[in-house]
Amino acid sequence: VSSIVSSSLIEKIAEEAGVEHAQTLTGFKWITAEAFRDPKMNTVFSYEEALGYAVCSSVRDKDGISAALRFTEMAEDLKKKHLTVTDQINNLYLKHGLHVSRSQAIRFNEQGQLPQIDFPSELLRNGPPDILGSFKILEFVDYDQAAINEGLELPKSNMIRLMLETGIRIFIRPSGTEPVVKVYLEKVMDIKAVDEIGNEQKRTGRGFDSILEDLQAYLRPILLPDQSTPN
Repeated sequence: VSSIVSSSLIEKIAEEAGVEHAQTLTGFKWITAEAFRDPKMNTVFSYEEALGYAVCSSVRDKDGISAALRFTEMAEDLKKKHLTVTDQINNLYLKHGLHVSRSQAIRFNEQGQLPQIDFPSELLRNGPPDILGSFKILEFVDYDQAAINEGLELPKSNMIRLMLETGIRIFIRPSGTEPVVKVYLEKVMDIKAVDEIGNEQKRTGRGFDSILEDLQAYLRPILLPDQSTPN
């Protein structure tokens, strides 16, 4: 089980292993509810991108201790095969594609909260930009309706998803606890050799930088119309 903003790599690993994969909204209250919804199912791994892991049924929440123990067991098993954890990750990239992801909180106001607006509808009303960075926006999904449109068994959520050319996926949602907008980016690309990984990660990172810069400039006048220039 993983949150919808987390890396799509886990879904591909599960499919290869013949294991059912489910997605939820962000937060372990949603993840654990799905993980233990059916007592006949044995949940082997749950996580979200904010580094929360649940690896056993005895702890029904994110738990760093049990996750660290499981990681140690995995590293020991790989060592017996003369592999490192990095080797294993690189092998997954070669098999399923290099997954480059980043999450970032864009802060607009040092004090107080973001204005209480209908976030997806407000962005739709203003019209999404045509380009972020140097990438055209191909798809704009409002998750207030996505549960219906995509057949996902998810509650309505104050979140949008953008799909950009070259396969860049972006989720955007306001934080419920801080005056920030949270952004989750991911790009997946095929690679033929391990020595391609570093250059592709750097190239994608530069693209993410330009996207985030444009996104902040776009969001600021919508969320803080009286503060249209950056601090």
